[in-house]
Amino acid sequence: MPLPWIACETGWFVAEFGRQPWTIAEILPTFLSASSLTEWDLYISLSGFIALYTLFLVIEMFLMLKFIRLGPSSLHKGRYHFEIAQEEGVDHV
Repeated sequence: MPLPWIACETGWFVAEFGRQPWTIAEILPTFLSASSLTEWDLYISLSGFIALYTLFLVIEMFLMLKFIRLGPSSLHKGRYHFEIAQEEGVDHV
C-alpha cells in the first residue's frame, strides 16, 4: 500500500511550504532566504550531532547489554519470570 509513502511525502511538502511560503510562492528570491551559515559552521554542527547521537547509541547499547546479562531475576519481583504470579492469601490447588 502506498498510503504511508503518500502521507510522508505530503507531510514533507506541507512542512516545507509552511517554512518558506514566500520563497515557494516566488515573492522572495531564494538567494535572500538561504541560510547565512558557512560551510565550516555546517560541518561543525553536523559533526556535533553525529558525535552526540553516537554517544547516545553507545550508552544505550551498554545499558541494554548490562540488563540482558543480569536477566529477569534482577528485577527483584520475588519470583522468577517463568512462574505464574499468585494472589496473596489465595491457595491454588
